[in-house]
Amino acid sequence: MTFIRPFMMLLFTLLVTACGITAQPQNQHKKSHKPLSQPLPQLYLKGTMTQWAIDKSYKMEKVQRSLYSASANLQQGKTVEFMFSAKDASTLRGNCGYRHIKDQQLTADKKVKASCKQIVLQNFVFTPKQSGVFEFFIDFERLGVPLVFVHKVF
Repeated sequence: MTFIRPFMMLLFTLLVTACGITAQPQNQHKKSHKPLSQPLPQLYLKGTMTQWAIDKSYKMEKVQRSLYSASANLQQGKTVEFMFSAKDASTLRGNCGYRHIKDQQLTADKKVKASCKQIVLQNFVFTPKQSGVFEFFIDFERLGVPLVFVHKVF
């Protein structure tokens, strides 16, 4: 009997220690949000709707931590070409266009990959199925591969 009691205490201690080592906080598997390493330049939506000029009314506004948007009134069936650009396009991440040719053509709410690494001349293309106000978004959550999408507001 004297042998069993120390053995049980040892077993209990090992179990408690093992559980303490393997237990993980519940939020450990959540995605961590690291801050952007460098500030983004002020971007503007530019394209056929602005005659490719920087227009203050198409300034990209921060919506969430890494999400920026600008709105435009578009006509049904009228194709627009666009990109996101800084006043000084030679700035780091100063122009953003499509990453791959398959990402060029957007439909409402379809997210595609963008490239902002060099002076980009790859314009996105969007043809609205209805007239209305559309929000143009760029999400820098994954800084190396931003996502772009267009959403109909009304």
